[in-house]
Amino acid sequence: MKRKLSIVLTLLLSMAMLASCGNSIKVPDEYKYDDLTEYITLGEYKGLEYDAADLTVTRHQVEAEIDKIREQFKTTKKETSGTVNETCTANIDYSGSMDGKKFDGGTATGYDLDIDNSNFIEGFAEALVGHKVGETFDINVTFPEDYGSADLAGKPAVFTITVNYINQDVLPAYTDEFVKENTDFASKSELEASVEEELKNQAKADATAKAKSDLFEKVKSASKVAKYPDAELALRNDSYGDEDMAKSTVKQELILNQIARIEGIELTDKDYQEYLDKLLADSGYTPDTFKEQTGSSIEEYAAENFLFTSLLYQRVMDKVLEYSVERG
Repeated sequence: MKRKLSIVLTLLLSMAMLASCGNSIKVPDEYKYDDLTEYITLGEYKGLEYDAADLTVTRHQVEAEIDKIREQFKTTKKETSGTVNETCTANIDYSGSMDGKKFDGGTATGYDLDIDNSNFIEGFAEALVGHKVGETFDINVTFPEDYGSADLAGKPAVFTITVNYINQDVLPAYTDEFVKENTDFASKSELEASVEEELKNQAKADATAKAKSDLFEKVKSASKVAKYPDAELALRNDSYGDEDMAKSTVKQELILNQIARIEGIELTDKDYQEYLDKLLADSGYTPDTFKEQTGSSIEEYAAENFLFTSLLYQRVMDKVLEYSVERG
């Protein structure tokens, strides 16, 4: 079965768990006060500057993404000669001793040790690198102070190790044939062009997100809260259990709602539902699988986590970005 190339944006992945769909959802009935200037003095949000981003995509980046695709089709080769390296799995026999005496749990035979992803004590796996298959040798290590066994914690030990063989991952050759068989592209050049385009789009999206974040921080710093609306502050305080965090959140929401009022940005129930539906579709969830993973419906989750604010932020900051000036 062919696999589609998919480079998913970090931001989109982080929002996947906020995805939506299901029953209709309503825009929260919050910040509906006649005059928000009673609560917030808005800082300047027009004509702000933000730094230009470097959107260059290098050959190295393209090759790194292609290697990720090749990783999906890697095979493992057993080698009965050669040297242990950082990327292999070494099959070993080991026997640990302390003050010349073996200790419980310190001996094993035929153990597969992933050198680059070992959960052994620090220095154990690293000490195998450079040793040859068939070689027997000693290594010196020290158990961490917080080790689970009080008899071993913080103490030095010697392990005698024999390397039986190594398993080495082998990536498939990167050829036109490989591309045809395992992707939706007909050649290496087509795949590389698609990867480059995806990386450019990712870089643009990341740059836009950073620009919005930087601009919002400027607006936030220049804005002053006269007083906090009781209802919204109490709700955020109940949710976070932290008054400072609650106040910071309410300040941000006051800023967004005030700019939205000034700019005539109105979000309807339909807008909110479509926003959540798109996040769900983009992340590959259904209403049922979302509920299975989170334990709640999207409607419940959206209300508990103030997801409407993320939509309001995007729409408001789109407008702020339009008014801003790229620098550099």
